[in-house]
Amino acid sequence: MDVVNAISCVFLFMAAGPFLEKLFLTSASQNYYSTGIFRDAVIGILAAIAKQERVRLAERTRAGLDRVRREGKRLGRPVAKVDVSAIPRMREQGQSWSEISRRTGLARATVQRACVQLAATGLVRIK
Repeated sequence: MDVVNAISCVFLFMAAGPFLEKLFLTSASQNYYSTGIFRDAVIGILAAIAKQERVRLAERTRAGLDRVRREGKRLGRPVAKVDVSAIPRMREQGQSWSEISRRTGLARATVQRACVQLAATGLVRIK
């Protein structure tokens, strides 16, 4: 919450202070719930402040991402470094995809995708 919103909330609660006890007064024995006009106003104002804060948060997030992109940094998950030449040798030795993925530290799908890309070049035939 930024300073403007915080100050707004403080003034709102200071102004509504005398009414808060009456606004949210409930009685279990009489099934009485205060639904006065001031309660609806307070809830409406708090909802508007919350919506404004969500919008400002989204703006700050977009601005931060744009700044990082302008600086030339790459966003997202880092690209996996794959030693493609080692994978066919491991397969020829009879190792399973799971064993290869454990030894290389890569996901099984990444190992299989690297093999498919290598086989597509036509240089290596992989089992």
